Amino acid sequence: MVFDHVGRLLTTLLTLDALLLSQQQDSPSSSSSSSSSSSSLCSDWSAYRVAVKAARADPTKFGLRMTEGELAAMDKKLEEMDDKLFRTGMFSVSLSVCTVKFQHCE
Repeated sequence: MVFDHVGRLLTTLLTLDALLLSQQQDSPSSSSSSSSSSSSLCSDWSAYRVAVKAARADPTKFGLRMTEGELAAMDKKLEEMDDKLFRTGMFSVSLSVCTVKFQHCE
């Protein structure tokens, strides 16, 4: 029963990784129908990261009431998410975490 659930979870992670990989490989379409249909998840994520970096550089311009430490922590978490989602892949990260945890159980 547990292995069925783990198998489904890993299948889901592989599917999500495949979707993200396809988003990275697809270039935005040249059609002018709408900006949302011509942009990819990766380009939207990159634009968000740029906006966060700009807000971190001048928080008062964006009306943020966060300390530099809080902004730095947020930027670090976003970098970790970027690494796990777009570079390493959720499936690979999950397998490495599971491997480490199972080694400690033996």
